[in-house]
Amino acid sequence: MADFDIVTPLLHLGLVAGKGTSNAGVLLQDRCGLAIAQVFAKKGKTAAVAKKLGISAEPCVATGHKDYTALPLSPGQWMLFAGSGADGAFQRLLEKQIGKNGYVSEQSHSRAVIRISGARVLDVLAKECRLDLHASVASAGFCAQTTMAGVGVLMHKIDDSPTFDLVVFAGFADSFWHWIVQASAEYGVDVSRD
Repeated sequence: MADFDIVTPLLHLGLVAGKGTSNAGVLLQDRCGLAIAQVFAKKGKTAAVAKKLGISAEPCVATGHKDYTALPLSPGQWMLFAGSGADGAFQRLLEKQIGKNGYVSEQSHSRAVIRISGARVLDVLAKECRLDLHASVASAGFCAQTTMAGVGVLMHKIDDSPTFDLVVFAGFADSFWHWIVQASAEYGVDVSRD
């Protein structure tokens, strides 16, 4: 199988690389170039797959591994993110690790990841997110699926600053991006690509 560079569904926005240079209340970044794969454990193999990948099978808690981050989707299913890589290489690595205990589906081109941070993050997310994101409930590592602005979102709280990664299907990325930029506008928003 040929390897191709991973591109972002938001490439057409022409965002400039950077970490945000203004005093905006909200910083938004298109996290492009991530290698993304979904892992499915075969029936009765959830614990075996988790062990082989070095991740937790606990719901709503992300696992950081030296090579990737794993977000649980449901029992025996995870979405894994690696910093970068050629399309297909991450999938093959995971397939090798789990062996015949499960299946891996390449997702790098089917998802967009938007990082949101800044002093007013919770104000923006509260406009559409039905989850309780207070630090006493959702500490660093928290992850869950929800709906925001009519779009299914896999949410991962990276740190208690707070910083979140919001994962959406590629087909909804453009409309979700425009919604979140507009929802952030009243607080001042800075947009970039990482």
